[in-house]
Amino acid sequence: EGAAGAPPPPEDAGPVACAALRSGDLLKQWLKVVSSLASLTEALKQQSTMAMLFHSAFSEDLKLWVEGEETHDNGMARTGARRATTKLDTLRREVLKLASMEEDARRQVGEFAAQVVEASREWGVEGRPAILAQIKADIGVGGAEQGDAWQQAEGAQDAAVPSMNELNVEDVGKILGLVVQQAEARVKEFGNLASLEISSTAALVVRGTSLIPGGAAVGPDADLVRALAASSSEEDSSSATGLDAGAPPPTGGVRPPREQRPLAEWVPEDAEDSADGTEATLLKIVPNLEDLNKKRSPNELLSRPPPKYVHDVALLMSQTTGFPPGLSEVWPDSREGKLDILETISSSITSTLGMESLDFDPEHVLKGKEVPKTLKLLQLLAIAAAWSLKRDDGGGQGASHANGVSKKEVTPASALPKALDAIATVLQRATDFVFGRRDGGDGQSSPTREMESNCRILQERIQEELAIRAKLEAGEEELRRQVEESRAMLAERHAHLEEVKNAASNVCSRKHDLQRQLEELRAGLMQRAEQCEGNPEVTRTKQELAEISSKSGNSTVAKQELGTEVKKLQQRQVEAETTREKLEMEVRRMKLRFASGVDGPTLHQHEDILLMQAEKQKWEVNLQSLEEKMRSIADLNDLEIQRETQLMEDKKVVHSRHDDVALQLQVIVEERDGLRDGNEKLWHEKTRKEEELQDTSNGYSHASDRLLEKEEEVFELREQVEKFENLKELLQENFEKARHSPAQAAALPPIAPPAAAQNGKAAPSPRRREDGDASSHYSNDSFEAADED
Repeated sequence: EGAAGAPPPPEDAGPVACAALRSGDLLKQWLKVVSSLASLTEALKQQSTMAMLFHSAFSEDLKLWVEGEETHDNGMARTGARRATTKLDTLRREVLKLASMEEDARRQVGEFAAQVVEASREWGVEGRPAILAQIKADIGVGGAEQGDAWQQAEGAQDAAVPSMNELNVEDVGKILGLVVQQAEARVKEFGNLASLEISSTAALVVRGTSLIPGGAAVGPDADLVRALAASSSEEDSSSATGLDAGAPPPTGGVRPPREQRPLAEWVPEDAEDSADGTEATLLKIVPNLEDLNKKRSPNELLSRPPPKYVHDVALLMSQTTGFPPGLSEVWPDSREGKLDILETISSSITSTLGMESLDFDPEHVLKGKEVPKTLKLLQLLAIAAAWSLKRDDGGGQGASHANGVSKKEVTPASALPKALDAIATVLQRATDFVFGRRDGGDGQSSPTREMESNCRILQERIQEELAIRAKLEAGEEELRRQVEESRAMLAERHAHLEEVKNAASNVCSRKHDLQRQLEELRAGLMQRAEQCEGNPEVTRTKQELAEISSKSGNSTVAKQELGTEVKKLQQRQVEAETTREKLEMEVRRMKLRFASGVDGPTLHQHEDILLMQAEKQKWEVNLQSLEEKMRSIADLNDLEIQRETQLMEDKKVVHSRHDDVALQLQVIVEERDGLRDGNEKLWHEKTRKEEELQDTSNGYSHASDRLLEKEEEVFELREQVEKFENLKELLQENFEKARHSPAQAAALPPIAPPAAAQNGKAAPSPRRREDGDASSHYSNDSFEAADED
């Protein structure tokens, strides 16, 4: 962000990735990748939880098999072996899916980390120097106005860069390094999520096969199972001493009271069932426990913990310490979902603390029963979180091995399929021995007990098949509903597609019409232009206008010359009048002199008078000629003025006609530009409609594919239902044959088949939907009704 305010660098500075980083395009791509990785992490957590649940169920069935072998209860051993074989197939499918998701996640994170590393390298080589050089150039460092002072000052170039900008540029490289570290941490997180602890499972398989005479397996698979079991045995032996290789033995063999020890050194035996003790224990991990509810104190809530409160406490602990991992943040509405979450919490506690089992029933939490066991579960949750936190921080292995509890080794997802295949091979051999022993008979169990075991097995199998059938029917109904919804959605999209097609066709026709109008207007415009260029009237008008302009210029010059001549004539006229007045005065003076008789008439004076009279007549003639010439010039001037006025009027008319033609031309040009803009808008609208049509077509194709997939799923489910129907009928026939057998009828108690089996429907589950509350307020209404004893 600090470098974002810097001026843009030169275009040729840095490779493409560095330029994309500085422009922000690469960051947008990374944000999309991070969002997809977050979704993938959530999916991997859910799949890991499912795998853990199936692994726990598989371990329970193995324990049932081993317990049956130890007590020589063939029915129990066969039931456990059969269930374990079935659960193992499901566990293998879930593990393969988990391994595939983990591999995909690692690949995406690896590609993302490689992009970040490459961008970081290019930033250090090209981007950072270019940014610093641009900053220095903008602030004038090294400019021509500084002269030679820059070359003389050593180190001034680095000192001239503002420290804040330099730090901001350096922070970009540090941030890229942190992103790489986060990617590596995410890879480790994927590895932890996709790992399972199967050493104890392998130990159970080895233990069970050792109890069957001749059931020990040989080969690479058996060696792999024994190796896994050996690692579990080593951990159990180290946990039995309560010490690890690097931990000193306790003084005197006496453990101090739990109040004097940190929570990470507590053991499961330190957990108790009081509300005050539970509150104190939880506060050591989550100090903000009171924030879960403002109206009721933690002690009041712990007096009878609501189911959602238990989930919120576990979720708050997961946000603080990361334990339990993979816990869903959403409290479901269904009863099965709530039971799964509580079972996940219990399984995480037992696996972390290394406990064989935990006296806890999720149904009691939903009903508000067995409050002390729920409080003990919360304390064990805090202890397990403290162990996990100390283990992750590398604070020593005492928390994982101390006080008789060992830290189990986990098997990565890549090695899980091979390990499970080996376990399946060994278990299949043992199962063959178990069922072969039943067929051959060992002479140790009585026929009555054998018959009871067979009946119990048949009844359990029928119950399981009925439950499976109920689930399949529910799944089939859900698929039918989804198919109907998909069909309805497909019909809506089909209708929308038709509308879009009609709109697209309308747009195309409208576009063609407008294009045709545009061509017509363009042709008219070109025709008008050609008419204007080749029109003789326009040419003649232009010539007349040019002639009028030329004549107007000539008349103006003539007018100016006439004005100058008139001024000269007027000046001469004034001079002539002045001379005439002088002569008249002289004549008058002479007449007065003659009249007074001062001067007698002489010959010389008489000649002067004659000369003066002659001169006078001459000037009078000149004056008359000038006056006539003045009148003719004035008449000519009036004619020229009239002609000039007429020319000006003609010029105005031509100018007005020229303005009209120019205005028409401007209107035509504007119409042409408007039609061009309209054509571009129609083109963009057509492109948008085509994109919408393509999107709708793609959606239609996806919906069709999804409908086909759903129909295939429905077909497969129907086939499975038919198989289960045939199997149920076969089991029912076997059950009836065994019941009506003369030799065994006396030994069998009367067992009525389930009413749902007679009606051909699945028996309803005794569980009732919990009316859960998704808010942060807890009330007694969130509990289920307790069963009446």
